[in-house]
Amino acid sequence: MRYVMMFLIVALVTSCGPLEGDDGVCRMGDGTPVYEVLIDYADDWDDALDIARGSPRIAIGQPISQLQGIRREARNENWPSCSAPATDPMIEYMDLTIDALLAFQRNDDTEVTRLVRRSNVAFEEFENNLDALFPNDD
Repeated sequence: MRYVMMFLIVALVTSCGPLEGDDGVCRMGDGTPVYEVLIDYADDWDDALDIARGSPRIAIGQPISQLQGIRREARNENWPSCSAPATDPMIEYMDLTIDALLAFQRNDDTEVTRLVRRSNVAFEEFENNLDALFPNDD
C-alpha cells in the first residue's frame, strides 16, 4: 500500500509539471522559464497590435484575426500553476483588447472606451505580476 501511495504522489506531482525550478524560477514543463515564454507572447502581441492600431476601421478584420490566433495559442499553452498571477491577466487583457477592436469595427465608441479602460487594468495587473516571475538577483 505504501508503494502505491508513493507512486500516486509521484504521478500527481510529475503530471502537474514543475512549479518552480531549484532556483525558484517558475518554469514550463520543458524547463523554460515562464517569463521567457510570456515575453515572446508579448512581443508577438505588440507587433500584431501595432498593425491593428494602424489599420482603418474597414480593414481591421485581418489584424484582429492575427491577434485572436496569438490569444488562442496563449490560452492553449500548458501553463504551470505558478504562472497564473501573470498569465490569467495577460489572457484577460488579450480578450478585452480584441473585444475593443471588434467594438471599434462596429463603430461602437462607447463600448470601445469601456473595454479599453478594463484592458488597461488587466494589463497593469499582468505587468506587475510578470515582474515577480523574473529571477531575483539578490
